[in-house]
Amino acid sequence: MKRLQKPLSVLLAVALTLNLSPAAPRCAMADVAGEPAAGEVAANTEVTFSCATEGAVISYSTDNGETWTEGNTFTVNEDVTVQVKAVLGEIESAIASFAYTVKA
Repeated sequence: MKRLQKPLSVLLAVALTLNLSPAAPRCAMADVAGEPAAGEVAANTEVTFSCATEGAVISYSTDNGETWTEGNTFTVNEDVTVQVKAVLGEIESAIASFAYTVKA
């Protein structure tokens, strides 16, 4: 019986391929909430955004995600849609949208 010998490079490639595993699933991030809820509010209403994930940092955008401001409060002075996300390390929550209109 003849024994096949494979070059070392083939064996290393197989070993490396076998050792590659898919990335671990990301941890779930709690959804972002806004208080008061989206809808009609009085002018100068301060909205507070929160996330139940401990240590998560809240950021919001009023320009459809072009720029983000770190902070969990926003004052509504005009009709606006605020996009909000929470970040913990490299994990981000889903982006939540809150549309506010100012009472006339």
